[in-house]
Amino acid sequence: MKLRRKTLEAVLFSGVWVYGPMDMGEDRWGKMMFLQSGRTFGYGHANEYGWDFLGDTFRFLTKEGVPTSTYDEVFTEDGRVLLQGRAVHNPLSLYRLEQADPNEE
Repeated sequence: MKLRRKTLEAVLFSGVWVYGPMDMGEDRWGKMMFLQSGRTFGYGHANEYGWDFLGDTFRFLTKEGVPTSTYDEVFTEDGRVLLQGRAVHNPLSLYRLEQADPNEE
């Protein structure tokens, strides 16, 4: 379904999120938290330095504020929120962002 900003904001700042490209095994994905300041925490890559919304589209940003990936699809699975998105410069590259299982944090 289409992502709704208010839906995501309700859960964005609670807990840990797991992130990675869908063509890479989940065991190699990184974990991060989202700060209300628009920064990410716990994941050290220049392409996911920060985040914002453009309308109902969630975006990862570089330190300079350049979007690197966008997410406009949201799903729920086992009570957890999952987002699917694409790299800005390579739309064939799919990424997934999901709430971490609280039992595994």
